[in-house]
Amino acid sequence: MFFRTERAPPGMFGGGGGMNPRKMKQMMEQMGIDMDDIDAEEVIIRTPDEELVFTDAEVQLMEAQGQKTYQVVGEPESRELGAGEPNEDDTDADDGDDDSAIDADDVELVAMRAGVDEETAREALKPTTATSPTRSTSWSNVAYLFVHEDREYLLEPGERFESDLGILEVPEDVTPGDVVETHLGTGFTVRALRGPDLFTHLERTGAPMMPRDVGLVLGKTGISAGDRVLDAGTGTGILAAYMGRAGAEVVTYERDPDFAAVARENMAVAGVADTVAVRTGDVTDDLADLAGFDALTLDTEDAPTVVERAPTLLSRGGSLAVYSPFVENTREAVAAAREVGLDGIETLDTIQREMDFDDRGSRPSTGGVGHTGYLTFARRP
Repeated sequence: MFFRTERAPPGMFGGGGGMNPRKMKQMMEQMGIDMDDIDAEEVIIRTPDEELVFTDAEVQLMEAQGQKTYQVVGEPESRELGAGEPNEDDTDADDGDDDSAIDADDVELVAMRAGVDEETAREALKPTTATSPTRSTSWSNVAYLFVHEDREYLLEPGERFESDLGILEVPEDVTPGDVVETHLGTGFTVRALRGPDLFTHLERTGAPMMPRDVGLVLGKTGISAGDRVLDAGTGTGILAAYMGRAGAEVVTYERDPDFAAVARENMAVAGVADTVAVRTGDVTDDLADLAGFDALTLDTEDAPTVVERAPTLLSRGGSLAVYSPFVENTREAVAAAREVGLDGIETLDTIQREMDFDDRGSRPSTGGVGHTGYLTFARRP
């Protein structure tokens, strides 16, 4: 979040009897607010109509309870969009191209996936020419991470991608460990997708299950290669992808057709499209036809109804895992598990705190997400 001030008020940052910066920083630290000066050469705030360009601005980062606020003090220069230096790769572009037919949702999707602004995404979606690259939004091949410093882009072999670091042509035979350079000479290291990368880069259709909860599900149920898993409440598909990558065969249900379509694409990105079947519909409609699973994982409001059928859905010794953000639904699931005679019923609330280490000392972070949800586990005897 940016706060912009045209001019610092007299005395605010020294002089005129006001509080000096050192005193202010001390007071902020006493209130648990960390302040750091940022040596910024230029700050640009882009609005729909213009860019506000700050040069030689005073920039401070304030962090409290996990929230970061950037304060910019200075006088900006107003610049119309597109008034900057021309891109040498765009000099031959046809200014008369009509991009009104490009769907706004496609622009937003590409911008989020590529980590670029919407204008760059719109350019990438224009018909392919020598100066107008496209970016694939379907994942037919395995995808890799292309990493440069703090930048990460998820790309597939043969893809052409452009950013402010240059045009990146992904070789068809690219492999993890390769270094691929843009036309400007910026090198990107190729990295294979790992579990934590799925949480960061898969397309989201809601709040996905956190890695710490995924780990607990896998650890408590023992889901592994060769297991058959029935999952309900696919959502983004983080849990389903993790289970598929562990070698399990997963059948997962998602009621929302749009969410299900995104989940299928996510399974392709994760490389588990052959082992994770995403079905569109309500699992309760098919309960009579489902049986013999090694594990049952639920993240739905009607989870208690499904738990009532656990003895027929699960093989003997099979595991149940129910995730719910609310204790009321959790109580109903526990009651259903007891009613049908499941063993080893337990409910856990996972709370995780990150540690902060700085010059003043070490302590648990005051920010971050504490409670995420309740996880109930049980087994069929």
